[in-house]
Amino acid sequence: MSFENPLKTDVIEKSNADRQIAYKREMGSLVKERPRILKDALKLISEVEKLDVGSELEENDIKVTYFQERNWSHNFKVEVNSESFFVRKELGRGTGFKAMQGFEEAQQRIKDADDIRVIDYQLGYTDKNGNDYFVAKWENLPTVADYLRQDLSDKEREFIGEKLGRIYDLFNDYEDVTTENMFYDSDKKQVVLFDLEQKEQDNEDKYLSEE
Repeated sequence: MSFENPLKTDVIEKSNADRQIAYKREMGSLVKERPRILKDALKLISEVEKLDVGSELEENDIKVTYFQERNWSHNFKVEVNSESFFVRKELGRGTGFKAMQGFEEAQQRIKDADDIRVIDYQLGYTDKNGNDYFVAKWENLPTVADYLRQDLSDKEREFIGEKLGRIYDLFNDYEDVTTENMFYDSDKKQVVLFDLEQKEQDNEDKYLSEE
């Protein structure tokens, strides 16, 4: 059975026995303009992740760079003509589809804050084997952790620390809210959240939240 959100929201959700996918209309338009883009990109990702971190593979109009290996994911930069994307491949955790829902919720919490934002998330995909992919627009920014390793003034460190305190309070029900999972845009003085996952509630928590 396939389901598509009937509301004209920015994110479309579809699911059946073999897969769950959520994507922005913008990404849907790109797929229409470039048929097979997902299949071709995933093929290159599966090939380049067999190589060392830092390796690149290119085929026709797609270039994939394997730039980071983490405990539960492999991260890639995917370039398609003039567009660049951050792609996170989760290792069998079943979170690709859920990531889009988590980012939608995060966006609603942030609202109109001008110093915190989420990455421009585009697509979340989970197949029947639990393979997960999360896609967002690429941002060429340092992580907050890397930025804080620089020689900064006490005033700037305090300024960033205040933002981080607000973020930790705002997303205390999310996993992996760390400085390694945030970018820092020093020009706009913004923290950019790029790796968020809502914690699973146990049955007792769910019951209490519904009362």
